Amino acid sequence: MKKNTPSKSSLFLIELIIAILFFTVASGICIQLFSKSFLLSQSSKNLSTSSRLVSNTAEVLESCNGSLSEVQSLFPESVTDGDSIIFYYDTAWEKCSESDSKFTLIATVTGDSRKKDVSISSFETDKPEKLLYSLAAQINIPHTLE
Repeated sequence: MKKNTPSKSSLFLIELIIAILFFTVASGICIQLFSKSFLLSQSSKNLSTSSRLVSNTAEVLESCNGSLSEVQSLFPESVTDGDSIIFYYDTAWEKCSESDSKFTLIATVTGDSRKKDVSISSFETDKPEKLLYSLAAQINIPHTLE
């Protein structure tokens, strides 16, 4: 009587299938890690750029004593809307038109001739509820003799 023993080639085939399965799972995990790190990097870049632009806008408003018309003359691509000025940016954070925009920065100025309250916020144009960065400031306008 001859015993039925599995051949060495079928055992090798099973080992090969297990190794392929292991490397497939490992590569899937690596792809997920790389894609999540890319998304985190993009989010970080957007936050960093947004905070820089919001701070720069606050500095410009301070140097113009809160005058939106002066800011509008410095940045003709901006849009004024009452007591607000709006800047539109594309995916590379370059200034663009409203129709091509990915990000929006709005600066609102309220107050009198001595003290102005400034509120600046940046968000994704199609998701205004997703605030990237916001800043509240106050501009004290010095009294001048005329």
